Amino acid sequence: MHIACLLQNLAGGGAERIAVRLMNELVRTNRVSLLLIRKEGPYLQDLHPDIVVESLPSSRTALAAFGAGQWLKARKPDVLVSHLTHVNIAAIGAKIVSRQKTPTVVVEHNQMGQNFRTTGSLLVKISYLATTLLYRFADSVVCVSDGVATSVRRFSGVATSK
Repeated sequence: MHIACLLQNLAGGGAERIAVRLMNELVRTNRVSLLLIRKEGPYLQDLHPDIVVESLPSSRTALAAFGAGQWLKARKPDVLVSHLTHVNIAAIGAKIVSRQKTPTVVVEHNQMGQNFRTTGSLLVKISYLATTLLYRFADSVVCVSDGVATSVRRFSGVATSK
């Protein structure tokens, strides 16, 4: 199975550390490709050598859907996994613009409602609002805890079955 993972970078946060650990296990029995919006961060050195790392042509997450969509169309992985809300939006956008049926699994690490209320960033607020429209196009939404799952369901309206 060919598993593609989409991340902004490997700049040392908890979500990135979890993604690296997951990919390092998956590559034992699968082909794993890592698409990075920016190929940077200390966790690059922790990746298993069999993981193929590629950079997308845009260094802006907001534009990553187009490059990732082209990549999906050309490589046709069996599944696309992404982490963190803004990158999840790009992953779903990539699936839509590529017109591929690649199953897309988005992983949420944060409390959406709380973060939406407390952030001062307009771009972060837009990303969270976009989940109310786009998360329905994800094949699965994986949450790292029951609390995050409750927050995601309440904020984005994503079905419990996903």
